[in-house]
Amino acid sequence: MSELTANIILSPRLQAVADLVPQGAVLADIGTDHGYLPASLLQQGRIPRAIAGDYNRGPYLSACQLAAEQGLDERMSVRLGNGLGVLQPGEADTVSICGMGGQLMLEILAAAPDVLAQVRRLILQPQRHNDRLRLWLAEHGWCIVEERLVEDNGHIFEIIAAERGEMQLSRAEAEFGPLLLAANPPLLHQRLQEVLAQEERVCAYLAQQGGEEAARRHAELAERCDYLRQLAAQLAMGADICKK
Repeated sequence: MSELTANIILSPRLQAVADLVPQGAVLADIGTDHGYLPASLLQQGRIPRAIAGDYNRGPYLSACQLAAEQGLDERMSVRLGNGLGVLQPGEADTVSICGMGGQLMLEILAAAPDVLAQVRRLILQPQRHNDRLRLWLAEHGWCIVEERLVEDNGHIFEIIAAERGEMQLSRAEAEFGPLLLAANPPLLHQRLQEVLAQEERVCAYLAQQGGEEAARRHAELAERCDYLRQLAAQLAMGADICKK
């Protein structure tokens, strides 16, 4: 076993994820990349054991190297495999999945019901399709208990923590988060403006195109842009827009 090297410093995005891992949890970090998240938590003594899984051999080998360099071989099990398929039921009570699309995340969760049945907390950092992920959680007996926004390297990221429970979501809550809408932090308005600007660019492009499909898509996006502008105005006024 190697001697411990310098403490791992996590990026703001991964630190926000780490902050949501319960003290004493057994963590499975799926899509672990280099394994920084579980290794850092083990270094800090926040968790006693961790499983780091990745589908790609390169990140898997990097995580193996990190565990060896940090002297974590006995407490950090690095596994090569697809999604929750690297786990046996009951091996981990907390699962983190970061840096993937929400659609892929929900597919990973749905593919391993036996493993998921014994997980107490999910910590998810989707890159897109956040609404699909939140709706899947609501439909499958999960309730969002914490949500955070963090800015990292010029991008705004959402982190979602969910535990077993019931939850109903409005359109706005599914896309932007029920707890984030209730708290209305400054980064939420910034993120909403970024989404609106992106949709407006696409809408302007479609307006210059010909054909029925472009016209149909333009009409849909124009309606969505109006919806986002109204939502932004309500947030700016501090209105309670939950369940609307």
